[in-house]
Amino acid sequence: HISVRDLVAQAMRLAETRNDVSVELVADPEIPKIWADSRLLRQVIENLITNALQAMSSGGVLTLTLLAAGGSTPGIELSIEDTGEGMDTAVRSRAFDPFFTTRQSGTGLGLAIVARIVDAHGGKLAIRSAQGAGTAMQLFLPIASEAAAQQRMRSGDSSPPRSTPVPPMPAELANALDPSQPRDP
Repeated sequence: HISVRDLVAQAMRLAETRNDVSVELVADPEIPKIWADSRLLRQVIENLITNALQAMSSGGVLTLTLLAAGGSTPGIELSIEDTGEGMDTAVRSRAFDPFFTTRQSGTGLGLAIVARIVDAHGGKLAIRSAQGAGTAMQLFLPIASEAAAQQRMRSGDSSPPRSTPVPPMPAELANALDPSQPRDP
């Protein structure tokens, strides 16, 4: 079991270096722990916060909302919202494509990897954004059971059907991201 609240608190430190960005955390008092890979989820949260900070080059407000989600699949919902430049429809539609970037120094892999990690955890990731109106990255992660979480992570596949609009990760990229795979010198 991991605490997403703790991961969010650690990742919020990324914004401490920015005097021109104020950070707001809105959280339910009771957030359930979930079965997940803490290292991978920390990567997801840090990447989404980094993207939000980059979108606010002139400063702004970063709002993180963490809620318990009931319903047919209990879990947690995390929204990371910025008041930055936002994305137009064309950029939003390609945001999860590997190697697509709007930044000169970007690789275009950040959101593609985030989407795969969320998908491997049986979660959902959505973008709400408009040009000039900021962006909200909305993430749902199920509580799941230890057995289900381990099976999904082992198989590298997310059953039930994929929840993100991205194609399966190419084997070469999956192997490059897997620290247990041997590397050529």
